[in-house]
Amino acid sequence: MSFKIKLRKPKNPTKEGKNNGSDYSFSLGPIKFGKREPMPSVDQDFLGTYEIECIKDANSNINSIKSQYLSKDMAFSGNCGKASEKYKIAKTLLEKETAEHLEVKVEFEKKKVLYENSKTQNSNMIYFWLVAILLTLAETAYNRIAFKILGESNNMTLIFAFTFSVVIGIGCKILGSLLKKKEKEKTDELILYSSVIVLTGVLISLTYLREKYFESTGITQELGVEMNTITTSFVFFAINLGFSAILTFLAYFFSSEDPEDEKIHKELAIRSHRDYLDASKRFKKEASDALVATENFHKAKIELKKAHDDRQSYLKFVANSMEVERNSWATVVATYRHHNLLARESRTTPKCFHINIEDRIVIPDISIENECAKCIYNSEFHS
Repeated sequence: MSFKIKLRKPKNPTKEGKNNGSDYSFSLGPIKFGKREPMPSVDQDFLGTYEIECIKDANSNINSIKSQYLSKDMAFSGNCGKASEKYKIAKTLLEKETAEHLEVKVEFEKKKVLYENSKTQNSNMIYFWLVAILLTLAETAYNRIAFKILGESNNMTLIFAFTFSVVIGIGCKILGSLLKKKEKEKTDELILYSSVIVLTGVLISLTYLREKYFESTGITQELGVEMNTITTSFVFFAINLGFSAILTFLAYFFSSEDPEDEKIHKELAIRSHRDYLDASKRFKKEASDALVATENFHKAKIELKKAHDDRQSYLKFVANSMEVERNSWATVVATYRHHNLLARESRTTPKCFHINIEDRIVIPDISIENECAKCIYNSEFHS
């Protein structure tokens, strides 16, 4: 830091002190002429001309320093004002974003719990369909034997077997659900009996086709199985019936006594999943906004502290410069007095030399404590 002003400089204190303190007007080597009384006189109790000029120049320099300080401090004060305003805005935004983030977080946690509960409630049906698919595939492979009697290609035989297996599976699902239903209407009873008839018909048809296939191929004799085709078909019919019973039991076990209530639960599950996704998006957005607001707040806080510290540093520099200026002029006067006294033959100290020169050099008050007391910096950083 430096001052862009021209400060006044003192006359040579050594030379001025010797000239004013000499008992002669002038000298030429060891020869002296013009006897006179030294200045200032021994009895003079007020400051001399040189000292008054020094005090005047010192006060002038200090006032010049103050003028430049006041001019430059306007810029520092403006920076503090802008930084304070930016800090207030950043703090307000951070409080707002933090409150919104917490609010959205609470909402997100609620939606998450609802979604997790709905997943738990609906996971049972997922297990049912998983087991149902596995049993349907197993039954498809099992029933494929019966459709070979039709003489179709392997692919068509597989399609026939899969279709019948799906029909059996759907029938078992309907049958198990209706059996579990608490309050049955006439339509439900009709569908229930129809399902039993259809399932029975499908199983009998499969048994008949399988029996014909065994008769045409004589596979039981080739395998050395001592059972006639009817007995063998009955065994396979029992196995088919077992598959159907398992599917019906699973459908009964995993179904609800009130289908309408189950439907409502499914709708709630879908809605809770959608709400959970929406809440998750809002939570992520608010978390991002809160993070940005936090970063901006910390930047504004750093800028405010820097603006305050810069202003205080310049104030200390100016105050120190004024002290240095006063001390330097006090040193000049002390040097002047010292050489003035040495030049006197009597070595008697004038009364005015006992006057403290520093008391006459005034350092103005440039304190900004009252202004800083109103600044947000003190309330935020020193509260």
